[in-house]
Amino acid sequence: MTDSHPSPTKTSFLLILAATLLLNGCQQPVDPAAQSKPKLPPAGVDFWTVALIDGSKIGYSHLEQTELKENGKTYQKHHHLSELTLQRAASTTRQRTELTSIETLQGDLVSCRTQMSDGTAKKTTTGRVRNGRLNITTTIAGRQQQTAIPWQPDWRGFFGVEESLRSQPLKPGEKRKLVVLAPVLMQPANVELTAGIYEPTTLATGTKPLLKVERADQLEVADGQTLTIKSILWPNKEGEILKTLLPGLGLEEYRTNREHALAKLGSRPFDINASFSIRLKRTIPEPHKTRRVRYKIHVKEGQATDFFAQGATQQIKPLEEGWSEIEVQAITPLAPRSTTKQPPPTPADTAANNLVQSDSELIMAMANSVAGNADNPWELACRLEKHVFQLIEKKDFSQVFASAQEVAQSRQGDCTEHAVLLAALCRARNIPARVTIGLVYVPRPGAPEMAYLMWNEVWINDGWYPLDATLGRGGIGGAHLKLTDTNLDGSSAFSAFLPVTQVVRRLQVEVISTE
Repeated sequence: MTDSHPSPTKTSFLLILAATLLLNGCQQPVDPAAQSKPKLPPAGVDFWTVALIDGSKIGYSHLEQTELKENGKTYQKHHHLSELTLQRAASTTRQRTELTSIETLQGDLVSCRTQMSDGTAKKTTTGRVRNGRLNITTTIAGRQQQTAIPWQPDWRGFFGVEESLRSQPLKPGEKRKLVVLAPVLMQPANVELTAGIYEPTTLATGTKPLLKVERADQLEVADGQTLTIKSILWPNKEGEILKTLLPGLGLEEYRTNREHALAKLGSRPFDINASFSIRLKRTIPEPHKTRRVRYKIHVKEGQATDFFAQGATQQIKPLEEGWSEIEVQAITPLAPRSTTKQPPPTPADTAANNLVQSDSELIMAMANSVAGNADNPWELACRLEKHVFQLIEKKDFSQVFASAQEVAQSRQGDCTEHAVLLAALCRARNIPARVTIGLVYVPRPGAPEMAYLMWNEVWINDGWYPLDATLGRGGIGGAHLKLTDTNLDGSSAFSAFLPVTQVVRRLQVEVISTE
């Protein structure tokens, strides 16, 4: 790990999150035009799919629907398993996701469960509907966190798109508005399905006429803001979805047989770093020592202001033909101090949670071992940043998203692990801290690029100031472009990653000037 080359973030996590939300049959719609819920189709569903990006196989999924009898009552149980394998430079990331939903024969959600595992760490979220509320328990690294959201009787759980289309297939030109529960995020989402026409559609076994259905999922990401994620479904006349596509990521899923789904990947697995980084034409000399960098940004089918943050370090100015200029300024509490009024930290920016276990004995002992007598919060935060930089010597890309406790024990990981551990250490020393998601300049020989990165912001005196433990410099220059930030509280912490899924492979970045 060098001063000029921080390890890029796990785009694999973004891909896995998007795949779980949109391609794995994971939403349950409600047709508001219907007077009552249609009874679910009979149990007995058992099918396999294969997942690809740009024609390269990255994994498979398996959905099984069976009857379940408990206490004299009959329910339907849906179990969905997916495995994705992604290459990141010389490392391989494997992610296993399991979704389970128990529903009545009328489609009412009883309970649900999501588990994500990368072979070492597991993140489990369960939900149970009682008395008009969905009670949620999230477990990470043995620590549980409980929340609850109001639950409407006409909402349902996972796997509802398939069930809705099988019960009432869409007709060309028809629209259907839905309210759904998104797994992992465990929040309701407004979904709209718009049916087009039947068109010849390429599948794993040939071409068939299928109905093209455009899908738009509106989800809350932070501070009441919403984000719409668009995908495409192709069901047949019986309403069975045979193909799905997330256009922005180029992620496809086809119905296939078991043998094809479980067949080994090709000799050259899909490389996330090579495919999702943004190539630049201009280099930035000593990028992390810059005081100011001006960029020119274009987002396909969007505006930079829809995705990039504005604040003390970053300002956006619209240009012609859909382009925007983003000016990034390096700031510290010392020189220059922030003159932009910023929202103060919330209780969640200072509290321990499932990913940021700042109250664990290991984290507190580690935090107190660094500059124990320091009374200057900025100096202390910089010392903690340096400590994380020196502690994590092994760059390990195989984990998808480790918690601070896990990182403190393993002492390995990439930028995600650096940021989560630094946030925990800062909070343990009473410094509000959050993680930031965005892009960083990477000076690859002959081909500089912007890659996705996670770093930190800490609240000192009257503002948020950036730190990057993959660099350990005591702050950052102008080579970081911020998309969003999150305190990583609860299962909804993962919703902060959704804006990133919307700009991957849709960005053009040019360097205008540096100081």
